[in-house]
Amino acid sequence: MRIRRTVWNDRTRGGVPDPMNQTATVSTGRPTLVLNAASQPLGAIPLSRAVALTMTGRATPLAFDGVLRSPTTTIDAPTVIVRTEWADAPTGVLTRVTRSALFARDNWTCAWCGRHARPGGDLRQTSLTIDHLIPQARYRKPGERHKYVPASHRWDNVVCACRPCNGRRGSEDPDWASLRVVPRAPSRLVVMSRQLARVGRGAWDAYLPAAA
Repeated sequence: MRIRRTVWNDRTRGGVPDPMNQTATVSTGRPTLVLNAASQPLGAIPLSRAVALTMTGRATPLAFDGVLRSPTTTIDAPTVIVRTEWADAPTGVLTRVTRSALFARDNWTCAWCGRHARPGGDLRQTSLTIDHLIPQARYRKPGERHKYVPASHRWDNVVCACRPCNGRRGSEDPDWASLRVVPRAPSRLVVMSRQLARVGRGAWDAYLPAAA
């Protein structure tokens, strides 16, 4: 951890950093990317936790962005750290369908029109929905008009869709030729990496799998 001692002079006023200092002070709650010794992502933790791990030798800082300040000390704030103790990265595929994992699998992109809610896209995440390729109505028994049907909520039967596309299709059979994704259970590592890339807003892209 890089620690810089504050010099008390006319450019430091009572412990308040000089406004001319261009190094940004960051919040202790800012997320920090955690990698294992094989440079595989493990997740994100608050900056305060990342600093504690590095101070105790349980992690090594790999990249910095901004500083943490106290009245007497300025610490370079790590944005990426590597655990010194071995930890396995997520493996295998996800079994349970969740909204957040589905959106990450499909990269926040509508499976029908291709519009997306990633940075630079023309959709908001609130405009995305879960679209059942074979509608839930086909799985319901007589009299179960509004009952949720778990059998329809499978990775091979759901895609991310914008509200207009989902609404237009309704309960009709899908146009399989127009589908832009292959609906299947996603890799845990890919889903987590895409979610981390979204949290990092581009700052962590160099440390995440290229396939993400």
